Amino acid sequence: MALLRLTVKNIVDKKFRFLLTTLAVFLGVMFTSGVFVFTDSLRSTFGDLSGDIESGYDLAVRSEIPFGQRLQAAPVPLDVPDQVQEVDGVAAVQPRVIEFNIIPLRADGEAAQAQGPNIGVNWEDMSPDSRLFLTDDGVSRPPAGPDEFTMDVDAAAEDDFVVGERYRVQSADAGIVELELVGTFSFADPEENALVGAKLVAFDTATAVSLLNDGRGYDDVTVFLDEGADPDAVSAAVSDQLPEGLEVVSLEVLVDEQTDNFNTIVNQFQTFLLVFASVILLVSAFIIYNTFTIVIGQRIRELGLLRALGATGKQVTGTVIGEALLVGVVATVAGIAGGIGLAAFLQWLLARLDFGPEGVRLPMEPRTFVLSAVIGIGITLGSAIWPALKARRVSPMAALRDDVRLTSHDVARRPAVGGLLVAFGVAAAAIQFVIDRWELILLLSPLAAVLIYVGTSRIDPLLARFSALALGSVLLIVALVADLGTSIVLTLLGASALIIFLGVNLLSPLLARPAAQAIGRKPTAVVMGIVGAVLGAATLALLVLTVTQVAEGTPAAILLLIPTAAVGFAAYLAVDVVPAGFRVNGLMARQNAARTPRRTASTAAALMIGLALVSAAAVVAASLKATFRDTLNDSVAADWFVWTGNGDPNAAFSNQVAVDLAQLDETTEVASYRFADEAFRTTDDDKIHDSLAADLSTLERHLDPDFVELDRSLLGPTATLVHEDFASDRAMGIGSTLEVEFIDQSVETLTVAGIYTDATILGNRVIDLELWDAKFSATQDQFVSALSAEGFGEDEVRSAIDTVVVDYPQVRAQTKSEFQDDQEQQVDNFLIVINVLLALAIVIALLGVANTLALSVFERTRELGLVRAVGMTTRQMRRMVRFEGVIVSVFGGVLGVLLGVVFGLAAVAIIPDSFINQLSIPVGQLGLYVVLAAIAGLVAAYFPARRASRLNVLEAIAHE
Repeated sequence: MALLRLTVKNIVDKKFRFLLTTLAVFLGVMFTSGVFVFTDSLRSTFGDLSGDIESGYDLAVRSEIPFGQRLQAAPVPLDVPDQVQEVDGVAAVQPRVIEFNIIPLRADGEAAQAQGPNIGVNWEDMSPDSRLFLTDDGVSRPPAGPDEFTMDVDAAAEDDFVVGERYRVQSADAGIVELELVGTFSFADPEENALVGAKLVAFDTATAVSLLNDGRGYDDVTVFLDEGADPDAVSAAVSDQLPEGLEVVSLEVLVDEQTDNFNTIVNQFQTFLLVFASVILLVSAFIIYNTFTIVIGQRIRELGLLRALGATGKQVTGTVIGEALLVGVVATVAGIAGGIGLAAFLQWLLARLDFGPEGVRLPMEPRTFVLSAVIGIGITLGSAIWPALKARRVSPMAALRDDVRLTSHDVARRPAVGGLLVAFGVAAAAIQFVIDRWELILLLSPLAAVLIYVGTSRIDPLLARFSALALGSVLLIVALVADLGTSIVLTLLGASALIIFLGVNLLSPLLARPAAQAIGRKPTAVVMGIVGAVLGAATLALLVLTVTQVAEGTPAAILLLIPTAAVGFAAYLAVDVVPAGFRVNGLMARQNAARTPRRTASTAAALMIGLALVSAAAVVAASLKATFRDTLNDSVAADWFVWTGNGDPNAAFSNQVAVDLAQLDETTEVASYRFADEAFRTTDDDKIHDSLAADLSTLERHLDPDFVELDRSLLGPTATLVHEDFASDRAMGIGSTLEVEFIDQSVETLTVAGIYTDATILGNRVIDLELWDAKFSATQDQFVSALSAEGFGEDEVRSAIDTVVVDYPQVRAQTKSEFQDDQEQQVDNFLIVINVLLALAIVIALLGVANTLALSVFERTRELGLVRAVGMTTRQMRRMVRFEGVIVSVFGGVLGVLLGVVFGLAAVAIIPDSFINQLSIPVGQLGLYVVLAAIAGLVAAYFPARRASRLNVLEAIAHE
């Protein structure tokens, strides 16, 4: 009980340290629990929506597909509803038609674009339980002919559509049609529209078949059974009436399929966010370990006295573990509460973007509580165990010495035991490749690293420092050269990064002393002066902008004073610290950082992780832009590109656009492109492949994929162009045949007419558009390119193209250079998202810098009092501590950038050539990251520096 009171007293006496340590864990738990609560909320919402989408009927008739997307399946023939209706036990049938990218145009000609999908359907006039409920406004009625349509009530209100007015609507096959809006409706609920981020328009069934399915049939036919009918018996009877290629499925199957589709998207989103949560927790672990190591080092005399008074080593360890447990419990409880708040904020944000309902319950699954507790308490205790084990080795004699320090315990050298542990570690690393499961890689790779490290430490401690880095490097090389699945390779890359981080942390103390001596010299001070001047100029510019905006009548511009003050504060700190690089306090800062290399390295390691990931993302983004730039310059002959411009690879528009563009005098030729992730299956190995579709006879004049061979005489509906890797893997050459099965279950023999080397635009396979039209129901284009006719300038061609695309507001026409700029901007925007998510990990790392400096100030209280006594001013004291923060942060920044370049190079090598085939290292951007790390270190050192400067000289000298 006495030791428990001592533990609580230590926490109460060191509130600031407890707060910083708890905050690091809190943020990680908050992010993790918030992700689970928010995605569980999405699952709940989409689960309800799945039931709404598929509701009311008992069975459904649809085309069988062996693979691929349901929307690309062959349509159900028009005579099937009549056949099904004749089956005993069938009360009613309702044919259904659905198509995406069906967009009504507002009165001003702008597209009524949804945050989610724009969907077109047929009005369910034969259903006894329709999902569309007509608005009770006295004017709305169902569509009744080819000249009418209806739309959901929320979309109509948002975009100012008026019942009785005529509007243009983009259809899948007919292009733009002008129709009368005859009514509005709500979906699934007569009181509240149940659509989530989507906008819905409905036509009568005959019009929907014509406009959305090119008159070929329905997407499915729902079946309603007589009361008391046996579903299995009716299903079997219906199956007997159907032609080959159709199937009967139950409502439960369709609801499950729809739910699985939604859950796939939610799971991908969840995984994406949890990766960043893992980074945050890893950084937090470094901070906790460092904090407890420093604290125990400062409490050696106290721990020695406890041992002298009779406390056992186990009890001393218990006090440290108890403090860590309290940190973990408080951080977990607060983190779960914060996670609920974060989930509520994300839900509110999506509702503001019309991508989900507001006020949906936030489910708290038991799994969320358990994982949060395991993460928050487990990470804290796991990080504190090693420092706690060090604490139990403090001897009673330590209380009697003034110069005692906590040293690492020398492990007894037992080569036999060490060799056995290393063998187990190597076996663990090898097993993961034999079993070939990404889950085992995440489990066995860290285990192998620990076993090999512990084993080598019993053989040679210096060798043990290199063991983790060696294992991480081996895993990285395997990821680069082994022929493994994409998920396995990416998991290996992540596991190798984690182990390399640990390896660099083990080795960085060897670098910390010389690095601190090198960084803390005059050039760093000069750079800080330049940075301070630039930030000062930016502050002045922001101030002028604020005053100008306020004077011009924009009161909200006063909020610009917040970033202005922040930039100005950073400018002051940067300029103020410059003299330290030229004077004795700068020398002392260098020596302070260098004399505790393990502490400096461990503090820098947390910052290193965040900057390594940011830098890796920058290298990948720069390489992606370089690839795209080179592709446009070397492989693209087209002058104009027409596309949706929203970055969605599945976004499409009517093929009428290409037809209309081809009729212009200002264009000589137009090419259309379509793509499917699961286009066909090769019959010899049952592998499913993606494919682009284009008019092979015109493709060469628009794109040059650098053909190795091309036989134009073989071009035709059953020809294919393939990338050289695909051809090499299958030992194919010009004239070789490839037997494939399409989504309609038909089998075709394709002839290889060309082999190319550049897969950036075409991907690995290309089939002819004529074959696509015969095999897929989706006939919308995802991309169109055009050649300018001779004698017409760019402005003339643009004006002519605009006359076509003006009816498609979501479609944009761009020149080659405009298209390049747009693509690069999308890459930059994605990089901003990545950096914002990683910024939280960097902020936590900076909390670690502040925490370490604050503990360092406490540890050096007597020393600081002595230097004040011999003449150091308070300002010089502040500069010394801040300069030490710069040294530590720059050290972490440099390590992070170097590792980031390595991981970026590895990622570029792993990513298929169809995405990235050029390497680019943004040196200037990476240098800026190091500068930003220095500024962040200055800010993190602000409060520790203030505390150091306010120490009472006499009390500091008397401090023990």
